[in-house]
Amino acid sequence: MKKLTYLLLAAGLLAACESREPGQPGNSAFPLESFTLSAGSSYYHGNIDQTEGSVSIGVIRYGAEVDGVSYELADGAVIAPDPQSFVGAWPETQDFTVTLNGKETVYTVTLTAYEGLSPEPEDPDDPDNPMPPAGKVLYYEDFDQTGSIPDEKYWGLCSADGSAWSKYMSESYDQAFVENGVLVLQSEKVDGEYKAGGIEMMNKFSFKHARVEVNARFKTAQGAWPAIWLMPQKQPAIYQGWPNGGEVDIMEQISNETVVYQTVHSHYTYDLGIKDPPTTVTPSYNVGEFNTYAVDMTPDKLIFYVNGQVTLEYPNLHLEDEATMKQWPFDGEFYLILNVALGGDGTWPGAIDDTQLPARMEVAWVRISDLGY
Repeated sequence: MKKLTYLLLAAGLLAACESREPGQPGNSAFPLESFTLSAGSSYYHGNIDQTEGSVSIGVIRYGAEVDGVSYELADGAVIAPDPQSFVGAWPETQDFTVTLNGKETVYTVTLTAYEGLSPEPEDPDDPDNPMPPAGKVLYYEDFDQTGSIPDEKYWGLCSADGSAWSKYMSESYDQAFVENGVLVLQSEKVDGEYKAGGIEMMNKFSFKHARVEVNARFKTAQGAWPAIWLMPQKQPAIYQGWPNGGEVDIMEQISNETVVYQTVHSHYTYDLGIKDPPTTVTPSYNVGEFNTYAVDMTPDKLIFYVNGQVTLEYPNLHLEDEATMKQWPFDGEFYLILNVALGGDGTWPGAIDDTQLPARMEVAWVRISDLGY
């Protein structure tokens, strides 16, 4: 069952029972009335088979992502062991005994999409596997959903404002949609007009001191410009205005190049032009395959990765005249942008070759986890 179905079930459950605290007895004839797990800001309602004593919960892949549990019992019932004791390390299957009027009923809770207690792959070099989360998972999305529109609680369409990267943004879900379990961002020519796809978390979800990971692959084209990048949320920004507030390019890929660009922008690096320590790197990637692009935003440095391998470390110099130099704006709140722009004459990707369109980026999953600072 798709994620949206679970969310709707959970929403209905919570609406029907908002007067009860988790674990509070109810009035059902069944010992266990409901069982819900939470991961980040999402809730996943268990499908209870009262005859079999089974509780199936889909979507959640890793036990480490489970950060909360709620349940409802019949009047006078008790449950053991304490479900709260498994938060943060939820197993694939776990038996719980609910005792009511001296009768014991065993319920087996199963995570049907389970892949491990933590998202650490057996082979860390496998680009199809994520890196282990740095800490508590703040946001995770694998686009296993019904409907084609990315979750509007977290994502909005990128606006066209005339800048080099955004001038062809279509502001339409025709170029930014979910299909077959992946997010598709596409740039194409439609009825003689260029239309580019992009979504962003601006004013919806922001974070700081976090690890940001995106698993994606490209269908390239001359003049295309897929990007995975971070911009400062305006209100909590350390410094206002670009490039003062900083920009973190986790991945940019242009035209048909077989390298990606990972870059740090600030007043210090851009306006003042200071490139020591190095501010950019151009690692190779597995062309045509899914690769994992990531950055750790710590108080002391930005650490960039491709497929789990460190590619660049950019340090906080802790300058005495930081307020003037604006070398380190990266302790503020940032948000994530995913897009496939189109360049054109005079832009970084260069002229657009219409015969190579559409260009697209497919995103398999996004994860943002707390670094614990």
